[in-house]
Amino acid sequence: MSYPVKLISYDEKDLLYQQYSSYPFHTAKADISGCCIKLYTLSSSVKDMWEDNFYSMSETVRSHGRLICLEDADRPLEVLFEPNTKTAFLFNFDYYGWIKSVALALAGDILEDEHQIYSVHGAALDIGGKGITLIAPSKTGKTTHSWGLLRSKERQLWTPFSKAPIPSVLPPQRLTLPWAAGYRSLMQWCTGLGHLVLKQAS
Repeated sequence: MSYPVKLISYDEKDLLYQQYSSYPFHTAKADISGCCIKLYTLSSSVKDMWEDNFYSMSETVRSHGRLICLEDADRPLEVLFEPNTKTAFLFNFDYYGWIKSVALALAGDILEDEHQIYSVHGAALDIGGKGITLIAPSKTGKTTHSWGLLRSKERQLWTPFSKAPIPSVLPPQRLTLPWAAGYRSLMQWCTGLGHLVLKQAS
């Protein structure tokens, strides 16, 4: 199952803002490749996952794009997107992965329009001096496969910020990161937003 995306006008965006402005939103700003994307959500758990997945952006920075997550039984599962202000209304999303994907798409849209920087949704590793790239849609196992490849013998990890690979200092059978923490770090890296540094077990 996927979600439809519909373009809306500036006036329609303003009407939606007025309709939902009194809702008790949780908010958080993320730094996605230099873009400030602001989340509005009614769910504290969505806000927590957002903050686990993305670097935070200072509250003093004005947002370049906005994601407004809403629950409305009178509406279908859909995204309403106003492209000039980069504002997306996400209705009835119960899967966080889609919220994250829309945030990345929104940042990608800003980077393309304003800076001619183009994004790829994927993961990359160096295995024995050869590049492995996994490019696929959401929910197809890129993170799971990347995590598995990190356990191979001759792996090296690259991040968007590294000029050389981060050396893997733990043998594959001794990866001691707790699963949740390791998975979360890998999720951040796979979306191009974080560093995963493996430290020698003490």
